[in-house]
Amino acid sequence: MNSTLPITVVIPVHNGEQTIGDCLASVFRADPAPRQVIVVDDGSTDRSAQIAAAFPCSIIHTEQRGAAAARNAGARAAQGDLLFFLDADILMRPDTLTRIA
Repeated sequence: MNSTLPITVVIPVHNGEQTIGDCLASVFRADPAPRQVIVVDDGSTDRSAQIAAAFPCSIIHTEQRGAAAARNAGARAAQGDLLFFLDADILMRPDTLTRIA
């Protein structure tokens, strides 16, 4: 389809270097694509943020305060009309965002 949906995907991550790359790859396979993808690095001490930086997403760095606070930080920065929260160890199907919209 090659268009975008008015959805912001927010992904909180804390020390998720083993899964964040696959998670983001699945998000960027979505067709149509989300308007925005935000990764909230919740005080990781591993390579989570560096792995996320390889993708065309926004990265917010926070002190470790937990997934709920990280989701809220991502929601405050969101520009899409809809928010979709995804954990960093989840793979998304290419049609997930279409079904949500």
